[in-house]
Amino acid sequence: MKNKLLSLIGLVIITTTVIVGIKPVLAQTTQVNDEGIRVVVLDNPSFVYDFKANPGQTLTGKFDVIHHFPEHNQPATIYMEASDFTVDPETGTPIYPNNAFTLNSKYSLAKYISFDQSSFTLQKYSDIKLVHFSVNIPKSMPAGTYYASLLASNASPTEYISGNIKLNSATGSGLASRLGPVVIVTVSGNLTTTIDFNDIQILDINNNQPLLGIFEYLPVNIKVKLNNSGNAVINPGGNLFIHTGDITSPITTYKFNEDQNRLLPDSTRPYNFIWDTSAVNFIPSDHIIGGGYLALTTDKSKTLRIGKYYALAQVTYTDTNNQVHVIKMTKEFWLIPWKLLLALIILISIIVFVIYKKAKSKSKKVSSRK
Repeated sequence: MKNKLLSLIGLVIITTTVIVGIKPVLAQTTQVNDEGIRVVVLDNPSFVYDFKANPGQTLTGKFDVIHHFPEHNQPATIYMEASDFTVDPETGTPIYPNNAFTLNSKYSLAKYISFDQSSFTLQKYSDIKLVHFSVNIPKSMPAGTYYASLLASNASPTEYISGNIKLNSATGSGLASRLGPVVIVTVSGNLTTTIDFNDIQILDINNNQPLLGIFEYLPVNIKVKLNNSGNAVINPGGNLFIHTGDITSPITTYKFNEDQNRLLPDSTRPYNFIWDTSAVNFIPSDHIIGGGYLALTTDKSKTLRIGKYYALAQVTYTDTNNQVHVIKMTKEFWLIPWKLLLALIILISIIVFVIYKKAKSKSKKVSSRK
């Protein structure tokens, strides 16, 4: 019965294409502007230095800084600085202090980092400078995970702190370029790792919650927010399951934290999943009334999604004693294309009314002839 209902709704969607403005799926591409400074972390594709250290130990590393500004023949003076940061609990992106490089944080690392050169000049496009850095761990540093960024910039630290950036090197647009790898240092001792769920949010593609929590179409953004209340970094794993009530037969399974994003100590981080395995998806567009359009897919393995669904996050992590822990949290949500169903009811009502009027008119004509 359910399959027949879905087939009927799917047929109505196709037959009302012109009415509701459904368009075919369009391929989309994303371009990244990488003009400015380029940084290449040697022998480390993750762009993160992840050290284990003892109190009193000195750590070292190196990376390349490359002239990649649009003015190929203009020299660029590059300044090196270590900066602390915090993690945005909503987006997971680093937040840097506006008028300083160090934070009064339990896990700050920037003040212990130094470079072999505080500044240098790259004469032309593609010129490379090998930068060496050191992390000097005090003997009195407590156990825990500490972190900071190694920033290369064409604006001096003084300009950043004052907010008065006056660039006299190659920048093209007159904006400062500032980037670099992250250093994470876990100092040995009494380390603790504890993960728990902050929340699971089901949002639309624009990261909004719909009226009454009812979604009309996929895709939906499933945001799993985790807390790390320990003092050591954790790399969570596991799976996210989408199902209709029977976890043994999930509709879709995602690998949790496939990008290996770390959960830093005493912080909250979101992990996002986009569920879009449906025959009909909503494509946002600012150029269309209503904010977007519906797109049909020709993939026969995808069906129209309608009804009650569950998102189950099953997160695993290993503590400092190599014990594996599993935590679970479920969030339910509904997918009901109510606008389309309302249009269908109105359309069927009009058809029934027209048929009824014609039948009644025909009956009157027959009666008048007798």
